[in-house]
Amino acid sequence: MRQVNTGEAESSPPEDRWWIPIGILVALIPIMIVLGLVASPDPFYALFTAPVALLGFVLTFFSPIFIHLDKQYVESVSTWNPSGWYYSIIFPPLTLLSIVYIYQRHKYVGVP
Repeated sequence: MRQVNTGEAESSPPEDRWWIPIGILVALIPIMIVLGLVASPDPFYALFTAPVALLGFVLTFFSPIFIHLDKQYVESVSTWNPSGWYYSIIFPPLTLLSIVYIYQRHKYVGVP
């Protein structure tokens, strides 16, 4: 039997996977700090540190998108309305806000 489209758009709930890149960024923060403190000018050492730094840069650059998409999910399943200040994670000194975001998300949603 063929289903007839009535023209109404089905609204699907927001997805719950957008916290993962933010969580990876949180895990990378101490790694990048340690690598920055013990970094030597050795080219072999740079083979390890460059990919970690690049991943951290990419996740930081796209963090406002991840926050926006995760914010939609969080607002649909809890009473928490994440502040717009979390978008400022894109600025390197404020990347530490990602730790606060993940903590608050866990407090209200339970995952991670």
